[in-house]
Amino acid sequence: MPASLLLAPPFGSGHLWDPATRHGSAYAGSRHFVGLASQALLPHSQDAGPSIYTVIPPNLSRRNQLQRIANKELEELEKWKEQHRPGVICLTPQMLGGAASEADVRRKQQLEHSQSKYQQKLKREQYERVKREAEEAELLKKKAVQREKVRQS
Repeated sequence: MPASLLLAPPFGSGHLWDPATRHGSAYAGSRHFVGLASQALLPHSQDAGPSIYTVIPPNLSRRNQLQRIANKELEELEKWKEQHRPGVICLTPQMLGGAASEADVRRKQQLEHSQSKYQQKLKREQYERVKREAEEAELLKKKAVQREKVRQS
């Protein structure tokens, strides 16, 4: 079976596939991965086929530098958040809502809610009536224009 068809072991097996030995090997924390490019880690020989990927070991000094920069930025962010945190808001309690009592307001809301259906119906009917009157006026104008054309001819 060609190495290009041996893509990976079954998902979740916990092993990396080594096509040279055709068996799985557990990853034991070493820096090199065993995989389809296992031959890319070895010195290139003439019988080795083309590798699919190459494993590049991490640059520890660059990683540490980036980690220090990231930690510094996180500390600066925390300091900025602490400096720009909103202060305590202290408001004295006030009576709102005017002179009407809560019971009166609730009664008024209930009345408006029960009448809102009828108000919507009246509003819709008024809109349809105005629209119908406008259409009739336009139709009468067209009829008048046609009568004038008939009289002139």
